[in-house]
Amino acid sequence: MPDYYELLGVPRDATPEEIRKAYIALVRRLHPDRNRYPGETELFLDVQQAYEVLSDPKRRAEYDAQLPPPVQAPSPVNLSTYFSRNTLLKISETQLLYVLLELGVTAESQSRALLNVALAIDRSTSMQGEKLETVKKAITDWMDALNAEDLYSIVAFSDRAEVIQPSTLYRHAQRTRSRIYAMQASGGTEIYQGLRAAYEEVLRSYAPERLNHVILLTDGHTYGDEQACLELAEEAAEKGILISALGLGSDWNDSFLDRLASRTGGSAHFAASAEDIVRLLNHLFQQFRQTYAEDTLFEFQIPEGVEISYVFRLHPETLPLATQSPLRLGPLLSQEPLVWLMEFRIAPQALRKEHLDVLQGKVSLTPLGSHAPLSFPLRLRFPVSSEPDPSPPPAILVKALSRLTLYRLQEQAQQQAQSGNYARATRTLHYLASHLIGQGERSLARTVLLEAERLQREGKLSEEGKKIVKYGTRALVTSNDREKGREKDAPVS
Repeated sequence: MPDYYELLGVPRDATPEEIRKAYIALVRRLHPDRNRYPGETELFLDVQQAYEVLSDPKRRAEYDAQLPPPVQAPSPVNLSTYFSRNTLLKISETQLLYVLLELGVTAESQSRALLNVALAIDRSTSMQGEKLETVKKAITDWMDALNAEDLYSIVAFSDRAEVIQPSTLYRHAQRTRSRIYAMQASGGTEIYQGLRAAYEEVLRSYAPERLNHVILLTDGHTYGDEQACLELAEEAAEKGILISALGLGSDWNDSFLDRLASRTGGSAHFAASAEDIVRLLNHLFQQFRQTYAEDTLFEFQIPEGVEISYVFRLHPETLPLATQSPLRLGPLLSQEPLVWLMEFRIAPQALRKEHLDVLQGKVSLTPLGSHAPLSFPLRLRFPVSSEPDPSPPPAILVKALSRLTLYRLQEQAQQQAQSGNYARATRTLHYLASHLIGQGERSLARTVLLEAERLQREGKLSEEGKKIVKYGTRALVTSNDREKGREKDAPVS
């Protein structure tokens, strides 16, 4: 007898709504109009049969009665949680709770993900000259990292978009190089034009066993189409397509690119010079090859009196995330964990019972090449007591908070400067610089102090300095020594 629950990728106690959502997601991938591989039509029919049975309460009950006991196979993925406190205090003030969540692949995975990647390249007037020539070389160097079976496409845009290379296999890449070098700079910057064309190229070749990704490269602000870009990112996220962004130089909107990337679970990066593009592209592609699951989704509910005030993805790519459900956490790598930190504000009225479920939800993902999603239920329940818990928070959480504090200090300084409170912003920058010096980050601390002097002298921060400090402190959140903080910690699952 076929296991319809396994076919839909849901547990046997799944709710009707969970069954419906799983069915819709599979139908979108397997519909005959989109079939490209042998066996997908048959699988589509099996999925339909499974849904017809499990969506009917009477047929489901009859089916369940015939099922053998479930076989508990070890999960290939493990979810661990770390808390800043084990008990919530019954006090008359709002209290903070920090939760670190870590998702890691436990199974050995030797496969390398095949790619379906589109590059959207800004070729507006601001890119003319040496900048565009260096980017052209960076892109052709990047192409050398592709495999013969990878799919790639290239779009050039200014105030209109041109598909330089439609989606094709890399083994046909030689003819693309001349097209790249023929690009000329002209026009203004309308990111939506390039983003839409690149998204459509990825969508045209979409396959669940591939990593489907758009990479945007721009050096300027877009004009009047930011909302359209964000709506396109939402559309891409629903289709399972990620968007990452590379900002070149200092004259681009980092807040906008952060929001654009976070809508899909992608990443945003700062390239101080065109030469950095090769390094960043290589870095992205090393991670692409390690991808176990492309799109990790976190759905949750919180009770009245509980507020999520901050969510930050710490690893493998640092990025501030939205605070509402569902959260697009991005890819899970086979050799590195996916780690994110949540800050909760607990109001006194939420603590009237002996226990509080701060959050209930689930984390779900679909491994590349699989049609069956994995799902991990999550309930964060804490006892409520009048007595404080004396046990210290785990070292891995303390270390993460310490490093994240540096990033949030620069956020505070920028907000204070924007509101005209230059004296307070200057003090915050000096405080940040002293902490950076204490951690041996002297070069970054020097930039912070120069920006503090500029703020006092000119009443503003430089665009370049703001980005160096922002992305410099962001890079410190994830460091190679993060494992040292874990040695004495036992995760709470």
